[in-house]
Amino acid sequence: MSEKTESFNKNYDILKNIAETLRTQREPNIDELIPMIESATQAYKICQERLEAVKIALNQYLPQQETTSAEEG
Repeated sequence: MSEKTESFNKNYDILKNIAETLRTQREPNIDELIPMIESATQAYKICQERLEAVKIALNQYLPQQETTSAEEG
């Protein structure tokens, strides 16, 4: 696995864990809220950047599908 893939997976796991924590809390822990939001925001940005890089790379290898009016109708 490449370092970028590991970084994406690590940060995606951070997002999933924070979402699960927020979803399952009976009472919100406001002392942990700001650090969790900061961590989630950073993880989201890293994941978003990686997804965009993969999208650009895939567009170089896969031809764009053109839609015609016959296909649309």
